Amino acid sequence: MQQRDYLTRLLGFQGFNVLKVEIDQEGDIEKAIITLGRSNEYICSNCGRKLHSAHSSFTQEVRHLHLWRYITILKFEKVKVRCPDCGVKVENLDFLEKNKRITKELTHQVSELCKVMTIEDVATF
Repeated sequence: MQQRDYLTRLLGFQGFNVLKVEIDQEGDIEKAIITLGRSNEYICSNCGRKLHSAHSSFTQEVRHLHLWRYITILKFEKVKVRCPDCGVKVENLDFLEKNKRITKELTHQVSELCKVMTIEDVATF
C-alpha cells in the first residue's frame, strides 16, 4: 500500500483521496499541504440530494488537525451543483461546516483544549 493510500484511510473523508503531499516552510512554521482528489458524487447543501454532475468548482484550502509537527492544510475542489429542486447550491461536505475554513475535527479539538487550557495556550498550540 502506498503512503497516499494510508493517508487517505487516516483522513477518512468519504469520496476523497490523497493525491499529493507537500511540505512548505514559512519562517518557523512548517505546513503539510495535502491535495485531495475526489469522486463525482456531490450532495446539495439545501435538500441533501445526491447529484453526479457539477455546475462549477473552485479550489478551497482549509486547516485540519496537526500532522505530527506540521500544520495541516487540505486543498481540494469544492463544487457548486445544479439541484433540480433547489437550483445552484454549494455542495455539503461532512467534514466541513458551511462557510468555515477549518474542519469539524479541528473545531472540536480546539473546543476540548479550551476546557483544560488557557485561550493563549490553545492559540499557540
